[in-house]
Amino acid sequence: MYAYHYKFLNSAYLYTLKLRLKKDVRLVREYKICDWCLKRLINEPSNEALAEAESFRSACSLCHSIPFRGELVDEALGACSPYSFRTYNVSVKMCASVLKIEDEIITKYKLKDYVTLKKGLRDHFKRALAKVLDQRLQEVRSELNIVFDFTDKFRVKIYERGYQIRLNYIKILPDAKVNAGLCPVCNGKGCNVCKYTGIANDGSLESFFIYVLPSMLNSKVNMGSQGHRRIHRVRKWIASLPPFQVDI
Repeated sequence: MYAYHYKFLNSAYLYTLKLRLKKDVRLVREYKICDWCLKRLINEPSNEALAEAESFRSACSLCHSIPFRGELVDEALGACSPYSFRTYNVSVKMCASVLKIEDEIITKYKLKDYVTLKKGLRDHFKRALAKVLDQRLQEVRSELNIVFDFTDKFRVKIYERGYQIRLNYIKILPDAKVNAGLCPVCNGKGCNVCKYTGIANDGSLESFFIYVLPSMLNSKVNMGSQGHRRIHRVRKWIASLPPFQVDI
């Protein structure tokens, strides 16, 4: 009886061990993932699973062969070439449907110590760009943000960090115009003519901050569709403090 019981337990243990060893193979066959995705999801996958996963490099259901496409880095370099910068950062955007499949895999196979798809691709592009760019990679307050956008069609988006300029002035002429009038087209509501500031370009100091100074610096004011409201709050501050200090 004891011998039979021991034999039964031993068989159950071997069966469980066999299932555990075959988990990576079942994962590859069920979701058709490549070896790059398998390595980031499972630590030390078996050679059998890696061999099968290599056949899905051109049609991986998760990464869609992104790590094996060298032209993506070349496209990012071309997008960066018009800019002058010293530091940069890398970001990745993925489709929600792909991330949902990854969450399903992690939950179903009870994976631990894995690397997510976004983090894996981000680290991949960081290493690739570090080899060809002389600029320094900086996570916080970098001058340039390189975004690999895979949400619809692949696009490389470049975002420059905005700069804050602080000016001090003293009102010498008592009749100098400080506050700008409302835009004659939209009456202060915000439109394309006034760049959604609601402010007229009438030669006042306020309009100089919005229209003239950015063109002198070969830049633009990032106001957004609700920028005229922020400008009106600044305008009240301007009117109450001559001389004063303005952030643009």
